[in-house]
Amino acid sequence: MKRAIFLSVCFAAAASIAAVNYEELVKSAETSGNGVAPISSIWQKENEIWISKATAPEVIAACVESREKADALLAEVKTAYETDPVAAVKIAEVTHYVMDKPNAPWWAFWRSSREGERRIWTEALVERAKTATDDYVKIFCLDQLRWCAFPEQSPEILSVGEEASGNVSKFAAQVAKEVGDRRS
Repeated sequence: MKRAIFLSVCFAAAASIAAVNYEELVKSAETSGNGVAPISSIWQKENEIWISKATAPEVIAACVESREKADALLAEVKTAYETDPVAAVKIAEVTHYVMDKPNAPWWAFWRSSREGERRIWTEALVERAKTATDDYVKIFCLDQLRWCAFPEQSPEILSVGEEASGNVSKFAAQVAKEVGDRRS
């Protein structure tokens, strides 16, 4: 259980692997003696080979070459704490990839240079969120959509929460509003 908790934290830190002083963190964790599970940076260090292979630029680009490939990757999202952490990091990297605009100023983030791949990815995310029977899977997909969905997808995102539990319904409404309020 403790390992599962720290894995959920590791996804947010995946982008900052290079900036972490792992030796210091490991030494600190080993000497703390508090019995707490290792932090995400330790997990990243232990799995950096798998992460680097799974998130290589050509691997990420291949994930959105077709809808079938995008669907296959999203099929790896399971209920809470059962999703392979490397798959989750890979999914986050795909979301970043479809929104990337090389050499653009920070304020141009929402103006992706990969419109076709972004469309494939967002449609796959919406469909996975709509068809998932597990609330965790729905929330996971909605969270990715917060970053990359097109404003015109707002009604579809809202529909994810129509027959869902209270938390999913509230989150779908929040994401739909965020997405609908921005310019693509």
